[in-house]
Amino acid sequence: MKWMMILTAILIQDDHDSSSVKALLPDAESIQKRDYVLSKDQQEKVKLAAGSELPPAKVIYHSAEAQLQYPEEGKYKTRTLVIKADGIKGPIRLAVSIIPQEHMVIAVRVLEHKEGVDLNESAFLEQFAGLVYTTDSLWRSRNDLVDRERRAAKPGNDDDKLLDLLMVNKLLMGKASELFSSAGSRIRANDADAVKDLKELQQGYEDLAEKSKAALFLDDAKRKKFANLAIETKERFKAVSELTQAAKFSEAQDKFAEIGRKGCGACHGSFQGTFRSKREELGLGNGYFAINFELKASTDLDQKLQEAVALSVRRAVMLLELAPD
Repeated sequence: MKWMMILTAILIQDDHDSSSVKALLPDAESIQKRDYVLSKDQQEKVKLAAGSELPPAKVIYHSAEAQLQYPEEGKYKTRTLVIKADGIKGPIRLAVSIIPQEHMVIAVRVLEHKEGVDLNESAFLEQFAGLVYTTDSLWRSRNDLVDRERRAAKPGNDDDKLLDLLMVNKLLMGKASELFSSAGSRIRANDADAVKDLKELQQGYEDLAEKSKAALFLDDAKRKKFANLAIETKERFKAVSELTQAAKFSEAQDKFAEIGRKGCGACHGSFQGTFRSKREELGLGNGYFAINFELKASTDLDQKLQEAVALSVRRAVMLLELAPD
């Protein structure tokens, strides 16, 4: 993953009324405008983690209660803040809402911009909804992530090999669902291009199995089970790929459906929490708001623009997290 820090986000937090809350949370109730003053230490903390200029001392935001479908259906206390980012053609005003108790972003919406496209229709912004972050990664510099990626790319010792495994696992889990959906649609349409998706899945699980030796935080039995599950999954996708290449689409659909019925959780569900905890322990938890880590680059927007928006959202989350209860 390469960082493109060409655009420096303006990241100026801005005053706003309750309409910004309603734009994100139409059913919001008990909306209250609040403010607080950042201490010098807090200002420096935001500056160092966000890699941008010192934030203004006074932070203005809105608290509200809203009925939401996630993390579970119910009413949650939320915080919303409007912040500016530096777009390609001018400033962008963003509204960002979080559930602080859950460390979850509810939604991000563009209020004003000059980009000439409907930013709110972009798949890029949709990714923020429901994104759960850890406060540890939120307050780390992005350079920490870059350093871990560098070490994982050329692992020289057991610690680096573990980082490599954890990165491969996270990135595969992030794109497996998309690849699986794409392959299924193509197979049903008798489209041989499904092989491309299937081979990418095969390679991903093969890499996972090969790197599983680095999972020394698992005992021998669990490490062997994890590797075997990855190999079995690779072989299932290989079988479907071979049928698809032979244009045996009906048989490929049946084999593919078997994988779908089995479900992801049946294979690696018991390992998800363990791997997530280890990632978080080593500074690889969500909270960097980084493209090609928690977020996927969207082909419909300039990547520099996406970087600037992601950085602004991250800083907004920081300022909302620091707000007093």
